[in-house]
Amino acid sequence: MKTQIIGVLGLGIFGQTIATELSSFGQDVIALDNNATTIDSLADQVTKAAVGDITDIEFLRSAGIDTC
Repeated sequence: MKTQIIGVLGLGIFGQTIATELSSFGQDVIALDNNATTIDSLADQVTKAAVGDITDIEFLRSAGIDTC
């Protein structure tokens, strides 16, 4: 499988599962959420994790979502 950069916005149960599964298959995952505790628990399992407002376009760009 070719490595891709995949953004996961929102890390509820579904988002966390998607982010960790994609990472386990060797994909580069950018995980974003507004909850620091959630980000901290996933930071070691994804390529990049950041805390912020996913409705803020500047935050999304600074996190690298435009590379997905």
